[in-house]
Amino acid sequence: MSNAFLIKSIRGRDLLIVEKFSFSKDRELKSGEVCWRCTQRNSKCSAKVVTVGADLTITRSKLEHNHGLNTEKLTRKIVTNACKRIATEDI
Repeated sequence: MSNAFLIKSIRGRDLLIVEKFSFSKDRELKSGEVCWRCTQRNSKCSAKVVTVGADLTITRSKLEHNHGLNTEKLTRKIVTNACKRIATEDI
């Protein structure tokens, strides 16, 4: 399956990045799995991902988005996240 990685949102919450789309944490199941949903809620996107473990292994996914990919916005999020991480490490 796809590579998945985490970044922090502006508000400090985890965002999962899968196939250049961002997902926010929806809920944690008793089984230890974590459900994520697409951050494009204005367009009523129903894309979802379920991960397990610290290595973010994807166990289930529905990656059919009803909106286009905004690579500029995602790149901006990733660069901002990296800058913040480096700045806090230097303190």
